[in-house]
Amino acid sequence: MSGADPFGDGQDWAVIDEISDNDGYPARVLWECRYVIESGSGRAQVTERRWGDGQYESREVEPLT
Repeated sequence: MSGADPFGDGQDWAVIDEISDNDGYPARVLWECRYVIESGSGRAQVTERRWGDGQYESREVEPLT
């Protein structure tokens, strides 16, 4: 399911991990989104990871030169 927008924020998200229940069905899905932000004269690459229920897993910001 690449290129989906499960959170309605207009970003393209991709599934990067799934946790299955005891019967093998997906119980939790981890999504990832990457985008560039600009502020003043600087730019950064942002990588966000969220679980399917919207709970944040992580957010990494790397400056771009």
